[in-house]
Parts: sequence; C-alpha cells; structure tokens
Amino acid sequence: KVAPDKYWAYVDYVFKNQEEIGKRKIDDVVKDWMEDHDVDWAAIAKIYNSKTERQALLDQVSRAFAVGIAATPTFVVNGQIMGFGPDGTFTLDAIKSALGAPATPAKKPAK
Repeated sequence: KVAPDKYWAYVDYVFKNQEEIGKRKIDDVVKDWMEDHDVDWAAIAKIYNSKTERQALLDQVSRAFAVGIAATPTFVVNGQIMGFGPDGTFTLDAIKSALGAPATPAKKPAK
C-alpha cells in the first residue's frame, strides 16, 4: 500500500536472509529494511501496528490453512493444491500433470 515497487525487493531480502532475520526481532528487521530502502516508516508503522490490518492478515492465513494451504510457494491448478519439492520438480510435474502435459524426464545418474 505504501511502496508497492519495493515489495519484491523486500520479499527477496526475507528469503535470502532467513538465518540473520531469525536472530532478530521481526519488528526491528522490518523497520530497518524500510528505512534503509527509503520507504516511509511512519506510513508503514500505521499499517503494521493496525489491529484491523493484523486481523485481516490472520483471517487470510486462517482461510489458507482451512483449504489445505500450509506453506509457500503453493499453487492451485484446476482445484488441485500443488506443493513444493526439491528444485521445484514436484511442483512443476504436478502442475504439468494437472494440465495434462507430460512430466519432466528423470535425470540419469552420472557414470
């Protein structure tokens, strides 16, 4: 809502820095990242600390769990939930199968 052009940079940061982030308070991580990337922290804090926004997020997560989505990434194709596997192969093959396409051929072990 405040800086949509920064969304993917933030997502990339979170996924690439799990170990570092896990050692810090998430409130500090969010605030520091926003300030370091010239995002208006006051505007973010208003949303971040909003009980209404927090409840909306919890409701959304609850709906996801209620329909069987428990992790990211998860894809739903033709009503089928697709999870994630090593190197994404499970997901790719499951999506191909749901769409009626052939699965990726298995890699042959090196000799």
